[in-house]
Amino acid sequence: DNRELSMLEAMRETLKARLSKDPKTTLLGQDIEDPKGDVFGLTRGLSKTFPEQVNNAALAASTILGVSTGQALAGDHPIAFMQFSDFMPVAYNLILSEIGAMHWRTNGQWESPMLIMSISGAYRPGLGPYHAQTMEAICAHIPGVDVFMPSTAADAAGLLNAIAESGRPSIFLFPKSLINDRSNTTSADVEKQYVPIGKARIARTGQDITLVGWGGTMPICERTAEALAETGINAEIIDLRTIFPWDEQTVLASAKKTGKLIIVHEDNQTCGMGAEIAAAITEKDNSIKIARVTRPDTYIPYDFACQIEVLPSFKRTLEKCCTMLDVDIHWNKPVEDEAGTVTVKAIGSSPSDETITITALPVSEGDTIAEGDLLASVEADKATMDITAPVGGTIAELLAEEGDTLTVGTPLLKIASDEAAQLKPLTKEDPGTPIMEKRRVAEVALPKAQSLKPKASIFISNITTVFGSRHLTNDELLQGHGEWDSDAIRKRTGIENRYWIDGEENVLSLAVQAARDLLEKENLHISDIGAIICSTGTPLAMTPSLACSILHELSPEKGEVLMQAHDVNAACSGYMYALQSAFDFLTNAPEKKVLVITAETLSPMVNHDDQKTMALFGDAATASLVSCEQRPGKIGVKLSRPFLSATGVDEKVLYVPNMGSGEVIEMEGLTVFKLAVRKMIDMLDNACKERGITVDDLDMIVPHQANERIIEAIRKTIKCPPEKMFNHIRKYGNTSSNTIPIALTELIPETPSGNLVGLTAFGGGFTFGAAVVEKV
Repeated sequence: DNRELSMLEAMRETLKARLSKDPKTTLLGQDIEDPKGDVFGLTRGLSKTFPEQVNNAALAASTILGVSTGQALAGDHPIAFMQFSDFMPVAYNLILSEIGAMHWRTNGQWESPMLIMSISGAYRPGLGPYHAQTMEAICAHIPGVDVFMPSTAADAAGLLNAIAESGRPSIFLFPKSLINDRSNTTSADVEKQYVPIGKARIARTGQDITLVGWGGTMPICERTAEALAETGINAEIIDLRTIFPWDEQTVLASAKKTGKLIIVHEDNQTCGMGAEIAAAITEKDNSIKIARVTRPDTYIPYDFACQIEVLPSFKRTLEKCCTMLDVDIHWNKPVEDEAGTVTVKAIGSSPSDETITITALPVSEGDTIAEGDLLASVEADKATMDITAPVGGTIAELLAEEGDTLTVGTPLLKIASDEAAQLKPLTKEDPGTPIMEKRRVAEVALPKAQSLKPKASIFISNITTVFGSRHLTNDELLQGHGEWDSDAIRKRTGIENRYWIDGEENVLSLAVQAARDLLEKENLHISDIGAIICSTGTPLAMTPSLACSILHELSPEKGEVLMQAHDVNAACSGYMYALQSAFDFLTNAPEKKVLVITAETLSPMVNHDDQKTMALFGDAATASLVSCEQRPGKIGVKLSRPFLSATGVDEKVLYVPNMGSGEVIEMEGLTVFKLAVRKMIDMLDNACKERGITVDDLDMIVPHQANERIIEAIRKTIKCPPEKMFNHIRKYGNTSSNTIPIALTELIPETPSGNLVGLTAFGGGFTFGAAVVEKV
């Protein structure tokens, strides 16, 4: 079934599946039987298929809930339909004193697993005070009752399935403004969809301000975020969807990240859900700026223009954001009708109509008409209706033809009229185009440069590793050809294995997978990261940088994630260079987190005719989380600032060409040997000196070189016992800047707290680096 279902259709199919699977599920409500099938058609067709389970009720809200409560106590799974949420107060005592209280007052001996479903909310013409309220705050105030309000078809189906499994009394409010929204459809397999109770949905990712909404205000939040994005401001949008229990953890994490929180809801401001969220977040972190966009403590008017004045609107929400963000805003108003011209717009037959189809258009341009004359016959979602002339005059312009399908509110035709009264009923908010400009910060005297002493300790909490999928032993690499054999490679280099990329793999795919694995392990989103620093000597291109390409791959579909992102090219020392960049970044922004990525794919450039170099290189990527937060993780080390240096040497001493150039890696082994031994020892001495220790104080040393003889020469020079020199190149070969982070993933989990580990590396291009880390 390839259909895409609207919220209304998804709920109907979910109810149908539940009725079919569970004979104890029953539906009771006003006008829910066929042919009407509910005021909005939600239950249409269900009573024909399940005549014993779907029944009409009298016009009595208390009776509907009372009977359903009894059924629940008797072991059935009733679903009670309140035609509009506005009608629930009539039966409020049953919800408060019976349904919600039953489990508590019987000490768990009685259960009342019933579901109350009710359409709610405004943003539709002609609703008024009796058919436009949401009531979620009143519902959430009842202990023992879960409360839901989805904004998408997928969430509606997924939440209904979760409620069925929960066995808890629940109230499900679905917004009438969204039930036929074709921009938020879901697949037809609704019985397989599931949304965890109490878990909010991050609808859009951002880092500058957090918008929290639910139900009918979600399109307003999304429209606001789109407008802000035009000014370079990235708003994060959270769809609460479960009103009680609400997802405080997700809201708090986002508000801490952005420092600004705006809550948007249709319900009254006083004692509304927004007040509860604001209070809870303030109790946890009073540094967060918080504001609300709500309905004032008033009733909802019939007139749609007045509705927009009262309800949260795009205009009010955007202006509230601008105030909090120090952005100036003014509006370019929509073009009004010229004097003497009235525009007639497409309207539907009910508040739930989204589109209409013109079945007849009996007028032509130039026709003279009187007030009340037929202009068009249209077919809406629920009924056929006529559109008549609001004033007398002449048809000035036809803007549509018979057979056209129009969105409600689209201009249909224009009438030239001398009549003073020009009726122009609004069907959607149209405040004009926002023009925004960020206020410039006044120039102030800059403080003197601070030293690079960190404001807080800096830690590496986790490292993830991804290898090329093609594993090659020495024998598999040589395949019996050439002057060397497997034992010769092992004796000269110490290497026994390496991993090469295969198939569709490349340096970007490895790096992205390592980053995704790390974010999942740390339970973070890319928007929680403040910078990506990528060490690579084998990027796919110079522009975009590998770091920016990784950011693009990790970014969400909606919203823009902005952060520092750049590459470091220092070959085998690249991890040291990237760590120093991360260290310095966090020194001035201790609240941020840095993703340090190393990624190298050297195998495409090896010289298969030169077995001395072909055997050395492998392909891998790693991702390290560096922050001032001591997070739980397998690595858990405190980082000292790396010590770096470089020297100029002829390029052919160690040469790695650009990817795709057709050239191969070249190396003068003896020159590399001499430089590597001397420089790696110097770097390690300097890194220890910066820490106030000596090399003898180190519990372990992790060198990066692809030749075991170089590692052994370093060990003997500094008189280091064999067990203190950690070497794992036999497993993986030379993975360039990946080597040290890969080694850390093997070494650190078994290292006792307090141990000092020295890292030292020598890189192509003749860069050198070393650092000391301490296990915490």
